[in-house]
Amino acid sequence: MREAADLSQGAAGKATDIGQRKLSRFENGLYAPDRGELDALLRVYRADENTADRLRELVRARLAEPRKTRAAVRRSNVAAIQHRTRLLEEKAQTIEAFQPSTVVGLVQSKAFVRAVFGQPQVADAEQAISERLARQRQIVGSDKQVTIIPWTQPLSRPLMSGFRPFDRTVLAVSSEIGEVFIEDPTDLAEMSALFDQLTEWADFGEAAAEIARRFAAGYRSL
Repeated sequence: MREAADLSQGAAGKATDIGQRKLSRFENGLYAPDRGELDALLRVYRADENTADRLRELVRARLAEPRKTRAAVRRSNVAAIQHRTRLLEEKAQTIEAFQPSTVVGLVQSKAFVRAVFGQPQVADAEQAISERLARQRQIVGSDKQVTIIPWTQPLSRPLMSGFRPFDRTVLAVSSEIGEVFIEDPTDLAEMSALFDQLTEWADFGEAAAEIARRFAAGYRSL
């Protein structure tokens, strides 16, 4: 419709007060316009009534769908990541965690937490440390079910990032640039199946405790 109206994206964006980048996302199917944005586009594109009615119905149906959210918090805001995670842990009955390269946060010692957050690039280190320790305090002595997977067996697939399902309704995925919180059912189902596979490879009880003791001794020797 934009091309039929002989408009560039820039011209259409200016006429509708919709940014060119957002307009490009609409056209590439990444986002849907809201009702006001759609009406503005229909007006500028001089859409016929049948087309306008069909597009309004599509937008109504899209807006009625359950929201599938994916919220990102950048690594530069470490305290915000810890705070949001603490709120998730407060609500969750089952907290599961996998980390490929570090001790899971809920069982880190205070000294370990300081080593993790005491980096030059972490401007809010003290606040982040406080949030991490608050997370630990709300777990100790509670009736929360906490499943943590230490593993010693080689895995059949490479796992580059840590991830934590909360009641399998929210998924937190860690990376070097930040944390992503996912509620998309498809992503949740895939990562839940992966976590179940990790559970089959895991060690528990005294075997897991012995692994933790070896880790602790190794770190103390550094």
